[in-house]
Amino acid sequence: MVDVRTVMTDPELFGHQFGGDSWAAWRALLAGFYGLRLDHDETELFRKITQQRPPCTRTDPAPARLQELWQVIGRRGGKSNVAALLAVYESAFRDYFDRLAPGEVATVLLLAADRKQARVCMRYVSGLFKSNAMLARMVIREDKESIELNNRTVIEVGTASFRSVRGYTVAAVIADEIAFWRSDDSA
Repeated sequence: MVDVRTVMTDPELFGHQFGGDSWAAWRALLAGFYGLRLDHDETELFRKITQQRPPCTRTDPAPARLQELWQVIGRRGGKSNVAALLAVYESAFRDYFDRLAPGEVATVLLLAADRKQARVCMRYVSGLFKSNAMLARMVIREDKESIELNNRTVIEVGTASFRSVRGYTVAAVIADEIAFWRSDDSA
């Protein structure tokens, strides 16, 4: 299986977009999140960003993958590009077959305060699939709110409501701009 660092750096995948020095901190953060072994520079970046020790070190016998990643990042920090990359990675490069019943699909949800905002990230996702011929062949059907892949995975837009996300077999959730979600419990 291809790991997230390779997806970001391989010229045949997204190395042209995420392989440069300006994406080094993102690569270190995501490599650490997915439990990949980090080199010295990546370890220092991971520690600087998170104030934590990476979950996997060179001495660990088995990789340890984190379950959640919360990020507070300002405008133009690459959030939407990375959110789209994660949606593509989780849907195209991860295998859910052994956990799916016949006819069931794994869903990668792009959640935002409303559908319009979630579609912003979906456009980035669509662009990533279209920019790579190998990945473009995986797309069975695409509209403005979903991309269905030939590996029984779908990426869908959703809204920040417990009513709208029930019933899915969720492989991953990417919650965009959560600070702006409406809540009956807060302003």
